[in-house]
Amino acid sequence: MTQVFVSYAHEDAKAAEQLRTQLADTIRHFGLTLWWDAKIQAGQGWNPTIRQAIADSDVFVQLVSSASLASPYITETEAPAIEQAERGRGALVLTVILEKCSWQRRFGARQAMPSDAKRDLRPVRDWRPQRDGWHAVILESEAAIAAWLSKPPDPRFNPAPGPTFGLTPDGFAPVDDPPAAAERIDSQQVNLHGQVKRAADRLDRRITGLQNTHPSVFDEYQDLKTFLGDSVAGTDVAGLWVAKFGLESLHARFSATRAVGTMTEPIEPDLLAGIDKLLGVVEIYGLGFQEWRALNARNREREIVDPVAEAVATRAALDRLAQKNAPFAPSARPILAAASRPLPSPDDPNPAATTPAPEVVAAAAGVGANAIGALARAVVSALREVGTVGSGVWVLSTIAGDPNLEWVRQAAVFLQDHCAPIADFAARHQDIRRLIGGTIDLLTRKPVPRARTVFPDASAVDGSEDTEEGGEFDYEAEARKLILAGEAPPPAWIPHIRHLDLSGTGVTDLSPLSDLKALEELDLEFNGAKDLSPLSGLTALKSLNLGTNGLTDVSPLSGLTALETLALDNTGVTDVTPLSGLTSLETLEISNTGVTDISPLSGLSALATLALFGARVADVSPLSGLTALQTLDLDNTGVTDVSPLSGLTALRTLRLAYTSVTDVSPLSDLTALSELYLNNTGVLDVSPLTGLTTLETFALGNTGVTDVSPLSGLTALREFRLAYTGVTDVSPLSRLTALETLSLGNSGVTNVSPLSGLTALQRLDLENTGVTDVSPLSGLTALETLDLDNTGVTDVSPLSGLTALKTLYLANTGMTDVSSLSGLTALEALILGNTNVTDMSPLSGLTTLETLDLSNSGVMDISPLSGLTALRALYLGNTSVTDVSPLSGLTALERLDLAGTKVTDVSPLARLPVLATLRLARLDLRQSAASLPASVKELDLREAKWPPGRPLPDVPRRIDPDGTVHRSQSVGAVSPWFSGWASEADEFRQSRANPPT
Repeated sequence: MTQVFVSYAHEDAKAAEQLRTQLADTIRHFGLTLWWDAKIQAGQGWNPTIRQAIADSDVFVQLVSSASLASPYITETEAPAIEQAERGRGALVLTVILEKCSWQRRFGARQAMPSDAKRDLRPVRDWRPQRDGWHAVILESEAAIAAWLSKPPDPRFNPAPGPTFGLTPDGFAPVDDPPAAAERIDSQQVNLHGQVKRAADRLDRRITGLQNTHPSVFDEYQDLKTFLGDSVAGTDVAGLWVAKFGLESLHARFSATRAVGTMTEPIEPDLLAGIDKLLGVVEIYGLGFQEWRALNARNREREIVDPVAEAVATRAALDRLAQKNAPFAPSARPILAAASRPLPSPDDPNPAATTPAPEVVAAAAGVGANAIGALARAVVSALREVGTVGSGVWVLSTIAGDPNLEWVRQAAVFLQDHCAPIADFAARHQDIRRLIGGTIDLLTRKPVPRARTVFPDASAVDGSEDTEEGGEFDYEAEARKLILAGEAPPPAWIPHIRHLDLSGTGVTDLSPLSDLKALEELDLEFNGAKDLSPLSGLTALKSLNLGTNGLTDVSPLSGLTALETLALDNTGVTDVTPLSGLTSLETLEISNTGVTDISPLSGLSALATLALFGARVADVSPLSGLTALQTLDLDNTGVTDVSPLSGLTALRTLRLAYTSVTDVSPLSDLTALSELYLNNTGVLDVSPLTGLTTLETFALGNTGVTDVSPLSGLTALREFRLAYTGVTDVSPLSRLTALETLSLGNSGVTNVSPLSGLTALQRLDLENTGVTDVSPLSGLTALETLDLDNTGVTDVSPLSGLTALKTLYLANTGMTDVSSLSGLTALEALILGNTNVTDMSPLSGLTTLETLDLSNSGVMDISPLSGLTALRALYLGNTSVTDVSPLSGLTALERLDLAGTKVTDVSPLARLPVLATLRLARLDLRQSAASLPASVKELDLREAKWPPGRPLPDVPRRIDPDGTVHRSQSVGAVSPWFSGWASEADEFRQSRANPPT
């Protein structure tokens, strides 16, 4: 089952919780599982649980904010690991921007979400209401996940199958056989063969040029291609190994500094780098063959002629592996401790007499035998019995007749060959277990039972188990695996199991949990659990998450009196009577349930947070005595009367949106409130709220409120939402000088002069209002976002000093002159669609612009845009533009709309390396060279005139001139722009098929 991993900063935990709620239906629909860690702290160390979760996940959702970008843990550890998963195994990464921040520097190459109706990125926290932003995230995520799931899966990257070891009744032993003939048709090998061939093809022309100057390199390269063959089945493994060995030796020679007097012409560094990359891909491909691994082992044994020198090299590798937080640290540290005696000089005439046996093991068997722990110590004892310094491989081979030790030899030989590459790889990649499958993971992370064969004096060398940090037995991780397999953990483990996260695993049978008496935290969210009776005896539980399950009966929880946090949201629960005795509860979530009667909660006097969003509750009188409540969510319930809440004076957050509440006078004494949501209610009169002077966030959008004068004293307000109200006079807001966000869109406002003193404002929405004069805004120098779409504004010169502006909406206005905007050099998005603007020269210096919408404007000449090299999206649809050559240098451009323009030649676009979405609808391209960038993945040619006989561009997603839509899912998520164009094309075809009568 595909696992989804959510990455977020601790400060964004509330946003992550909202995402989980919104994503619940998507998870169920696609049959996914969800993994998240509610305790991620900025700077937290890279722990095995999170590393395992990332390794097991194939879909990642990154919540990006200023907090996440400031977190060393996320930016230096988690994000690189996710990017490695994306590159290495084709994982899907969805980037959700929560707020305005410098996300482009870290994630600029990735398409982010959510996008608004204008097709521009709009951070979630800029949406009003925010639920609409999350809804947009879900729509885009579902499209991306659907496209990703429909792709044929890429083979898992596991280039060295080898024997895989696991815990068996007989100890730590092989659980499968090394691949033989089957490896020649293995899908991984087929994929890797293609990678080798492509890497070789890229070098073909340049290496052919070395035929006269470096014939030996040319010959080895030709041999390598010959032995590679046309397919995996046609590969001559031994020949390829020899050719690779020869080319590797030549590469090493020509990479070294050339000696004085050498006449050989040097090979260019970039070509040497290309050869090095080819050699690496060949080695990975070769490791998939048993024959290749055997040749490596034989060559390695042949090379071990100086155990002391080998010990030095091995110790250097182990030193790297033993660094703090390195993946192999728990195994490498004990080996180094065992080999702590000083090394003799390499010039010692009698190294056999002075070299300690542990060094010989480290030298000859490398990381392999030592990492096996207890059996490695047995090998050390065997070496002592032999009494001479010799090859560790030879010693292991002499005891290979013992069936209990044959797998030791296999593991040692297999791993010792790659000691240095493993060390190098481990230093650069967190996702190391993908390199050699489960073998390394099991050898280094699991406890190793002692073998049945006991060597003399086996305890003489460091007989203690590895208890280094990260090397201890992870009872909770192992218990999780047993529970998911339907087995109960052994009784001896029970005292060590205090926290379990089984969310999104699909578990339905909870009986394996019934004896976990020490369990304090249990997360079972997003599963199919119905029967909770196995949990009835878990009296130590303090936190229990049962959200999004199929349960209806919570009576088994009645005895869990230690519970402090309980989540039952998105379940079939209707009766909460069994919870009446859980008097330690501080947080209770029963949102989106069938609960109607909350009287059983009346005695839960410790409750600080109660979420009832979407429940069928109408009567809140049982809450009147819960005076410890600080957060109460009653959004989208049947509540009409809030008088029972009048005494809850500790409340800091109260949500009543989407209810039928009309009278708010009972809230007048809730003077501790900092957040109040009354949007989409029947409220008309807000005069009872005049005393709520600690309010910082107040939502009144979509109400019948017309007079806000009673609120003029709420001077702590930082966010005020009044969109879709009848407010016309904003003079009462003039005193609210702490305001940072003000939404007045779709209201009756015409005069904004009272806002002139709100100098802290960062976001102001005046969309679709009667505003014509923006001169009162000239002093609001902190403004970053200003929406003036669909207003009567014609003169924006008063905005010329707002140099902090990043986003400016002026669509559907009377704008003709943009010269006043020339100094707004921080602008990142400028929307001028459906205006009469013609001259773009004032915009030529706005070099930070990323999005520019000029659609349906009077623009003809776009040469002033030629220097806007940060542009990622440009909309020129339905303009009189004829020449797109000024765009040829905009190398960051990803989206371009030229529909309905007078452009006839699109060849200048061929030089745009990342252009992915291109609209050429209704263009006459019969004379165009029709050369499009290879990066284009989405193309709209609806009603375009295409040269007869010339094939249409081979683009994964394309709309043909006749309106036919090709929706290939092979290149990731369908963009919302293409989805919109495709819908128009479908309607176009339908109208042509069924013309009006």
